[in-house]
Amino acid sequence: MKMLKNKSKNIALTSKLDVADHFYKKLVGMMGKSKFPENYCLWIKKTSSIHTHFMKVPIDVVFVNREMCVEKIYWNLKPWKITWPNFKYDSVFEFTRGTLDKQQLEIGDQLSVEA
Repeated sequence: MKMLKNKSKNIALTSKLDVADHFYKKLVGMMGKSKFPENYCLWIKKTSSIHTHFMKVPIDVVFVNREMCVEKIYWNLKPWKITWPNFKYDSVFEFTRGTLDKQQLEIGDQLSVEA
């Protein structure tokens, strides 16, 4: 697994970053699962919107632009919701609900992925 850091605040957001790097993994994402490891995060590349159809639990969601700067944050996005596409967004990080609660993540923060 990889690590996701907030470079702007020099904080590790998670060391449990999984990458959705093929069609099936992007399609399924976190759907249908009711439990994830604590502080788990799924990075879905090249997407400007998501849905939470068929999800069993709420998630925290962070959209970033091509430079990995935070553009939009959804805390506690419940099942059966849709986020509207925005062409500023390049990819999204889907977190286990609660992972971001104490991270002080803000719009404009610079993120980085490390091996």
